Amino acid sequence: MNKKIKLFLVLTFPIFILFLLFLIAYSSDKEIDKNNKTHIFVTYQSACIDRCASAWFIKKFIDPKAQFKFIPLNTTIKEGIPFDVPGAKYSSYRGSTTFGTLVNLYANNDLALKEIAKITNSSENWWSPKEILEAPGVDAIIKGLNLICANDNETVEKSMIIFDALYAYEKDKIKFEKTERND
Repeated sequence: MNKKIKLFLVLTFPIFILFLLFLIAYSSDKEIDKNNKTHIFVTYQSACIDRCASAWFIKKFIDPKAQFKFIPLNTTIKEGIPFDVPGAKYSSYRGSTTFGTLVNLYANNDLALKEIAKITNSSENWWSPKEILEAPGVDAIIKGLNLICANDNETVEKSMIIFDALYAYEKDKIKFEKTERND
C-alpha cells in the first residue's frame, strides 16, 4: 500500500467508527410505527415552550393519536417514546431545540415550521445570538398556561391552538413576503 492510502485510512478510520457508533445509537432508539396504535411520548415534567411545541408537532405531523406522559426529572424512561430528554432521538442537538430536531427530521422543507423552530430556539436558548421578535411573547403565553393549568397534559392540550395559530401566521407571513418580492 502506498503512503497516501495508508494516511487516508489512518485519518478516516476514526471518523468511520464514530459514524457506525452513531448509526447504532440511532437505530436502537424506539421508532414510531404507523399501524394505528396509540403511542405514548414521554418527557420530563414542566411543559416549557419546547415541550409544548414538540407535542404539537408530534400530534400534527407524526401521530394524531399521540398521548403524552410527564415524569419527574432524572427518572428512567421504561415505556413509551422519549422526547426532549438527553440521548433520545427526539431531543435537543447542537443548539437546536427538540422542536427544531423534529422539523429537521420530518419537515425540513416547511419554511413556516422552520420559523417556529427559530422562535422555540430563541426562547429556550438564552445564549442565542439572535433573538426572534415573537419568542418572548410565545414563551410568556406558555409560562402563563403552566400557571393556570392543573397539569402538564392540560398545558400541552391548551397550547395546541397557540401553535396552530402561530403556524397559520408564519405560513401567511411567508406567502405575503413572496408576494411582495414578486411585485
